[in-house]
Amino acid sequence: MRYVVCLLTLFVMACSTPADMTPDLLYRTYTYVQKNPGGTDQTVIVTLTRQNEVRFGVDKQLAICCAPTRFRATTTTIEFLGPEVPNPVCAAVDCRMSELVASTPWQIERLNAIELVITTNQQRLVLTAQ
Repeated sequence: MRYVVCLLTLFVMACSTPADMTPDLLYRTYTYVQKNPGGTDQTVIVTLTRQNEVRFGVDKQLAICCAPTRFRATTTTIEFLGPEVPNPVCAAVDCRMSELVASTPWQIERLNAIELVITTNQQRLVLTAQ
């Protein structure tokens, strides 16, 4: 009987969503370090809102070019999305250096009160909660 109880407990634990994957934890302000060419790193402040908007900086502004303006998330993935109507000013801007590329699905590796860790292909990004 003891073994059955232990097996049932393990089964329930394995099938449940981890406690640190609570979607409410996603909606907050984070910082991460963006690696720039020439060895100059830049700290980026990004806020993910409950309205599924991506805001940047201390003043929480929408991005103009190269960064997503919206996102779509589940408990295991997050996809950053560009603006619905692209800004014509951005047509000549090279966005290859942007870490949060729009329309790229990311796997949520870890989400807790301290950080959001996301991965895609060979890239891993650690966002620290504020």
